[in-house]
Amino acid sequence: YQNIDEMKQDLNKFLIFYNFNRGHGGLRKEIKVRTPYEALEYWYNLKPDLFIRKPDMFWSVVFESRE
Repeated sequence: YQNIDEMKQDLNKFLIFYNFNRGHGGLRKEIKVRTPYEALEYWYNLKPDLFIRKPDMFWSVVFESRE
């Protein structure tokens, strides 16, 4: 990397891919979801009292930070 900002951009891209796109086999078997974000939504729908924010707020924070 030429500088720290380039590294941060790549890391952010990886984390977005990992949490929103990449399938996770263990998750799929346990609760029939494909991604960590889908698991977050699943648990929010099951027990919303465990959360202080809605999953869609997490989504918007992650993608707004890319701008």
